[in-house]
Amino acid sequence: MVKKVIITGGCGYIGTVLSELFLKKNFEVISIGFLKFGNKGLQYLKKYKKFKNIKDDFVNYKKYKNIFVNAEHVIHLASISGM
Repeated sequence: MVKKVIITGGCGYIGTVLSELFLKKNFEVISIGFLKFGNKGLQYLKKYKKFKNIKDDFVNYKKYKNIFVNAEHVIHLASISGM
């Protein structure tokens, strides 16, 4: 069984590093983020087959409740930088 981690803000400054760490450990990584400051981090992580980003605000997490099933970890990093 593939281990799964959900990272809110997985394409952000800290999230990209953490996402790659989990991907290298053979986890499926699902990121939820709305990419307010661009998609540079997303482009970098797209090379991994087990990476997926859901482009949305985490405020809408209830409509994605099915992705939380069987998740090993949920890591909340979503925020607006500079706030």
